[in-house]
Amino acid sequence: MLDGILVRLDSPDAVAAHAADLVTQACEQAIRDRGRFTLALAGGSTPKLLYRLLATRKPALDWSRCVLLFGDERCVPHDHPDSNMKMAETTLTGPAGVPHSSILPVPTHLPPAQAAAAYEATLRRLLPEQGPGIDVVLLGMGADGHTLSLFPGDDAAVAESQRWCIHTKAPAPFAVPDRVTMTLPLVNAARLRLFMVTGADKSPRLDAIVAGTQTPPAAMVRQATWLVAT
Repeated sequence: MLDGILVRLDSPDAVAAHAADLVTQACEQAIRDRGRFTLALAGGSTPKLLYRLLATRKPALDWSRCVLLFGDERCVPHDHPDSNMKMAETTLTGPAGVPHSSILPVPTHLPPAQAAAAYEATLRRLLPEQGPGIDVVLLGMGADGHTLSLFPGDDAAVAESQRWCIHTKAPAPFAVPDRVTMTLPLVNAARLRLFMVTGADKSPRLDAIVAGTQTPPAAMVRQATWLVAT
């Protein structure tokens, strides 16, 4: 069963626009309340639309008081075409002029397991151990029901209860198998868990989640907001 709020929209552009409004509201509230906004970025095509909107938002977000994290990352150099860091740099952080000090990338120059441990150490220095953690975690869902780099069939990764970041392997036919990903305990502690799901190929899996007949990794994110155009 889908746990949270499902909002059906007409197009990927509408999903991105609604997400931009929610992220902006959360950013402004976090800065008012705590002086800082933490946002975990996602990869994929729909987030590109969102990032371009955020980069050109008027009035602009106060990027100097934001911290940008990565929900998952492929274990490739940051300038590689498959890098989520590269995609964010092209669509958001570069065009928006986000200060380098506001961006905390996964250290993919390290071996995958070491990169995951190092990123977790960074996050534990940044975030409280108890209570709400990251302000907003952006999420997508693959046609197979994976989210972040938590894939169906990788029961150990999905069930991880202690670590905040782990090394996972994407199954074939994904081009880059080695990944570093946040885990469900960290994601479920976020103030807002925001799915953006677009494309007709996602409909069967989404329908199964809504009906409660399947529970892939995406369905294990609790009390999420789902923005959907499928």
